[in-house]
Amino acid sequence: GELYFNSLRSRNGAFGLGLQHHSSAGGIKNVLSNGAFSSNAAQLWGKTFLGKHVLGGQFDYTRDKQYYYGYRPSMVTLEGANALQLGQIEQVYDRFSGEINLQSFFDGTKKLNHREDLFYHRITNIQGTAEQRIAGTADFSKKFGNETVSIKIGVDNTAISYADASKTDWNNTIVTFNPKVTTSSEKFSVNAGMLLQTQIDTNSRFYFFPDAEASYQLVPGILVPYAGISGGVNRNSFQALSLAAPFVNANPNLRNTVDKYKIYAGVRGNFSSHISFHLAVEQRLSDQFMMMLTDSAAPENTLSAVYDRVAQTAAKAELAYHKIKKLDLGVSVAYVLYKPSQFGQVLNLPAFQGGLTAKYNLVDKFYITAEWSYVDKRFGAIQRANGVESVVLGAYNDINLGFEYRYTKRLSAFLQCNNLLNRNYERFYRYNVQGFAIFGGFTFAL
Repeated sequence: GELYFNSLRSRNGAFGLGLQHHSSAGGIKNVLSNGAFSSNAAQLWGKTFLGKHVLGGQFDYTRDKQYYYGYRPSMVTLEGANALQLGQIEQVYDRFSGEINLQSFFDGTKKLNHREDLFYHRITNIQGTAEQRIAGTADFSKKFGNETVSIKIGVDNTAISYADASKTDWNNTIVTFNPKVTTSSEKFSVNAGMLLQTQIDTNSRFYFFPDAEASYQLVPGILVPYAGISGGVNRNSFQALSLAAPFVNANPNLRNTVDKYKIYAGVRGNFSSHISFHLAVEQRLSDQFMMMLTDSAAPENTLSAVYDRVAQTAAKAELAYHKIKKLDLGVSVAYVLYKPSQFGQVLNLPAFQGGLTAKYNLVDKFYITAEWSYVDKRFGAIQRANGVESVVLGAYNDINLGFEYRYTKRLSAFLQCNNLLNRNYERFYRYNVQGFAIFGGFTFAL
């Protein structure tokens, strides 16, 4: 169920409220909890117009409940006095976040444009581990003819306190300084700058990265090659980790990933007014690249964050067809060659994946959507006393179909069919997804 309340169009500003609930009784056989979950969320947002400035903000709260159902069957008993209880595999994440921003919209070259953002989040789990993050950025830019000079300054502090008294709490700050010059002509566009970052916790590390990209209109509006180089320190927060891998253990080991360099090139363009394409290649070297490893602690049903130095060579291709108010088609394929330094292979990430999306509009009444995705095999791993045991997670296809009938602009009905092939493929080792699901409902706007 979802409910939204929004203000009408106004010269003074706008505001809105959103509420969502999504839950399932399960659908995964032969595991305690059946893979049941629930998610509740609320958002409050608003903005006010102040002449050439906009002041805005948003506040979000989510509460996600799930179960660690990926336990090793031989390590548990489901009957008798020592039977595994539902409460023993329960996990609840409470997340709160807020953001306030101020942005200017000055025309021409006379005044300095700016944007300031202040962000806060807090996440706790049922065991008592808590993370608090406060981040602020300030962007300044000014035009000088065909050139724009910009400077971005940022401070990002994250502190995590562990429920496990044997683990040391972590307090980490990333300070960013990113000056850049952008120049453009009829065919050329060049961004040239540098990224200076300092990472502060028990000791300080200073990093320097180039930050540049150039593009050229080889055939204006039809063929645009581009190339660039960058890098950076990327925050691995408990917040982001719990969303990407919700079965992570209660006290995850957190480090930031440092992209030593990222060199990329590509070409984008249009075959016609309806068909566009994008081809790209990338080479990247990352220190402290995060991966998920199955814990060896009984009953082997949680994931641990582990790190390695990983080189990546990637290529992707995208093709899209768009006919206004009628048909949208998209095809994408991506291949990544990972070369980890310590592990035999990168964990839980496929080398190849592809997908197809389609949206069809019939006389503005019937809307049909289709999605197909293919994910190649991946490798999971379990930490053992004598080393790491590797397991193979099979490749899978996933097909979804959606139908919507819009009776009026205010009233519609829909039907959604997910996982049409009814494949209980593994998202992580022993964490199978729900099979075929069909659900429907209606939407109504006052």
